[in-house]
Amino acid sequence: MTSASVVATLAQKELRALAPLFLATLALVPLCALGLEPGLMTIGLGVYVLGAAALGAQSIGHEFTYDTLGQLLAAPGSRTRLLTVKLLVLAGLLAILAAVAAVTLGPSVGSLFDVFIVIPALLAMCMAPVLTMVGKGAMAGTVFTVAVYAGLWLLIPGITSPSFPADVDIQFYAANMFWMAAAISGMAAVAGAVAFGRLESTGSPSGAWISPRRVSADAGPIASRSPRHPIGALLHKELRLQTVTLVVAGLYVLAWALVQFLGNSSQETIYAFEGGTLLYQITLAVLIGALASAEERGLGTLHWQTLQPYAAWKQWTVKTATALALSVLLVVALPGVLRAIGADAVEGFAIGLHFAISFVWSMRIEHAWFFAAALLTLTTIGLFTSSFNRSSLHALVTAGLLGVICAFAVRTAFTSGRRAVWTVLDLNAFYRSVSQRGGDLTWVFDDFALADRITLAAIVVATIGFLLILVTMGLKNHRSAETPRALVTRQVVTLLAYGVVGGLVTGGGQSLVPYFLITH
Repeated sequence: MTSASVVATLAQKELRALAPLFLATLALVPLCALGLEPGLMTIGLGVYVLGAAALGAQSIGHEFTYDTLGQLLAAPGSRTRLLTVKLLVLAGLLAILAAVAAVTLGPSVGSLFDVFIVIPALLAMCMAPVLTMVGKGAMAGTVFTVAVYAGLWLLIPGITSPSFPADVDIQFYAANMFWMAAAISGMAAVAGAVAFGRLESTGSPSGAWISPRRVSADAGPIASRSPRHPIGALLHKELRLQTVTLVVAGLYVLAWALVQFLGNSSQETIYAFEGGTLLYQITLAVLIGALASAEERGLGTLHWQTLQPYAAWKQWTVKTATALALSVLLVVALPGVLRAIGADAVEGFAIGLHFAISFVWSMRIEHAWFFAAALLTLTTIGLFTSSFNRSSLHALVTAGLLGVICAFAVRTAFTSGRRAVWTVLDLNAFYRSVSQRGGDLTWVFDDFALADRITLAAIVVATIGFLLILVTMGLKNHRSAETPRALVTRQVVTLLAYGVVGGLVTGGGQSLVPYFLITH
């Protein structure tokens, strides 16, 4: 083969490896921007930061995921050419992603374009690959790259202006953050080139988070150990699969401790920590579910689990219970506990954001319980996507994409159902007539409360049904190490159909219930 054909083949391989992650992120960012709500715009920025970091980590990480690093390093040709092709393909995809983010999310960031758009792409280009090589996995590279970006947000105000003036110059902080990120990225690029030149293949992707000494020690006196209860052994296995989760939670606690230690109370630090808390909660909720089954597929141990003399549904139950328990403890409770201890940076933040969704003028589902339920729903969606993905990173992005699409489908169907009933019954004229006639047809506060409770109960029932379908489908996929694409496609279509029908029914019922209460 000629040199040009070799380069073309390498570029095609890189594009095929990065395409799923790139296309999913490219779809998620505009979807969040089209929501036209501040909350969705904030989530869109978080998706862009996370997607860019994941794309940079995947450029090296897919070699670890699919155990092709040995074949790549054994190919004839210089490693400089291999790394150059990888970085050129990555740079092109990051440029497209940054351009889309600039068009869709640019108006919301205003003068902080460099901070929100340029710096994440710069870190993904230069830092994510070297962190992936150090952590021997795409998930490790993604986690630590996002941690570096969050660290810049927390440290720059304290470094550049420790006195915290009353009149804050946000442009001053942004400029310092950009140049600090540029310096770190330059050093990371040099370190990445050196690390790739010395990179070696161990022949197994499982060594990313496990010490070789521990592996050799565990392989010794296994026969002499007394057998453990199956549930205890499964629980221990599930917790070891969630190592990345524990690392992310540890980094969050470390950031909180740093803010407490420095006594940093500037508005910039508070906003950065609040935004970081929201990103932490949403990302970790999905990550916990995404790691549950996909890690076993990536390590090649899932087919061993299917041969164990223990029912598959019991194994899946332990996996689901462990994931939901970790989500409750680390995603829901941990930020609340840190606030209770007295962190100024999360004052008034409760369990994430003060979330409230208004379905109608009279109905509000208040922040704490709704947000906690939404986070557990994200964990369950992650569990489902991990049941048919070999890469936990792909499962993470697939869960985010599926969650956003389902949310838009349900919301659109809910609004359509409500408007349909409102139009058919001509409720505007009816309520106007009620207000003019008075008498027995009086709309009182108790009717408002009862209508809200009935609608809320219908939404809760529909959500529980959605979660049960997800868990059931996940169990079906988890029974086999290879899940057919046709089956997954049918499952996704079923979920979307359920969401649309459920949204239509609950939306129509939300308009029909007050009408029924007044007339009866």
